[in-house]
Amino acid sequence: MQEGVLASLLRRDRRALHSAAARWFAGRDAILHARHLDFSEDPDAARAYLEAARVEVSSYRFTTAEDLLTRGLALGPRGEAAFALQLLKGEVLTALGRNDDGAGAYRAAAELSEDPAARCRAWLGAAYALRIVEKHDEGLELLNRAQTLAAGNDGLESERAQIHFVRGTFHFHRMDSTQCESDQRMAHELAKKSGNREMEAWALTGLVRSTYLTGQFARAATLTREYLDLCKRYDLEHVKYAQIHMMGFTLHLEARIDEAMECFRASREHAPRVGAPRQAVIGAMGGAAALVDAGRLPEAAEFARAAIDLSQRVGERLFGLCARALLIRAEDLESQPELAERELRSGWDRLDDASHRFVGWWFLGGLMLATDDASCRRWAAEQASTMASAHTYGLGRLYFLNDAIAASLRAGETSPAVDFADQLEALHQGEMMPLAALHVRAARAAASSDKPALVAIHEDAHRAGLLPFAAIVEALIEKA
Repeated sequence: MQEGVLASLLRRDRRALHSAAARWFAGRDAILHARHLDFSEDPDAARAYLEAARVEVSSYRFTTAEDLLTRGLALGPRGEAAFALQLLKGEVLTALGRNDDGAGAYRAAAELSEDPAARCRAWLGAAYALRIVEKHDEGLELLNRAQTLAAGNDGLESERAQIHFVRGTFHFHRMDSTQCESDQRMAHELAKKSGNREMEAWALTGLVRSTYLTGQFARAATLTREYLDLCKRYDLEHVKYAQIHMMGFTLHLEARIDEAMECFRASREHAPRVGAPRQAVIGAMGGAAALVDAGRLPEAAEFARAAIDLSQRVGERLFGLCARALLIRAEDLESQPELAERELRSGWDRLDDASHRFVGWWFLGGLMLATDDASCRRWAAEQASTMASAHTYGLGRLYFLNDAIAASLRAGETSPAVDFADQLEALHQGEMMPLAALHVRAARAAASSDKPALVAIHEDAHRAGLLPFAAIVEALIEKA
């Protein structure tokens, strides 16, 4: 009936009715305010859709925000309103994991403004989206454009901080630890100088990543807690949940599995909600790694499958491959070790050189544990040695060395176990993390047939919930 009455009204009367409704909804409901302005053919409707979309983004309702932005752009706005709509659409599409589309929206925004700061922000957004889908050359070219603009304009400290942060993420994926740390340090300094607390928190997470490359794991733990404190102090919920997986890795390396899993579960649940679906892939993969170490294999498989599924949807290839290696371990390592060995070797063979140095550690570690063939273990150790001589992912290497020690001890090969323990100690630049220290202690105790030390290590491993490793140490005790 309502539609029939409206249809019978003259167009002018309908416009007046919608205009009155828009005035009533102003300040009450941003979406209805925008829609009634649209129906009344008001020239401010596009800007109203922008404001409504901003409200939705602030509550992490990205799908609704996309619809509002699409309608706002369809009205053909010009000038600053068109730029702002297109820029926010880039942010929303990236938050939804549609990174190629997000980069396209950001590029379109850059063409709609002559303002240096505005174009700088647009190119920054496009570069970050392209980095996620590994279009590094294209992303760096846009980042260089943004940096040229920022360097030539005063008052853009916040934008310069973001440029260094994004450039640092490119260096991370290229495993260039020196440049990664340098850019993230600069991002942190500029963010503090500009008073941009959100960027300061992001830069701290960038510094954590740089320490993952180099093996400064104790420093990573300190920086991770510093970033979480900053998020709590300034109510930065979206940054907290976007990077909460980092606390999961820290707690895993501290051999605190249950606490680590709280963080990894929070990452899976909340990172997509706050517009960080890629980070949820890392959280799910990290949870699978912790659960494999705990021997909780059905749970580990579920986390790994979740990581693989999400990685395919958002284009996060590398951590999806890590999850694939962990899924093989969770599903087949105990029940079908020969199948696991074949799948892990096949997975390794399909990796390109860059992926070897980032992802390969999980395939080689699983292979060490799956095989009964000493020559296969030696081959895996040789591949690991080759990777370690180049730029590589220190966190992945740590996990491999833990696995290599466990595999060597289970096979009764104490000499290789001690060699891996030496490498693990050398990898840690600073204080040893408890998980690694437990493996090093076991290798040295086994080599010296120190039964009391092995008993203490077994108790520590069991207390930490590291049941597969505890079982290996228990077998060593029986032989000592």
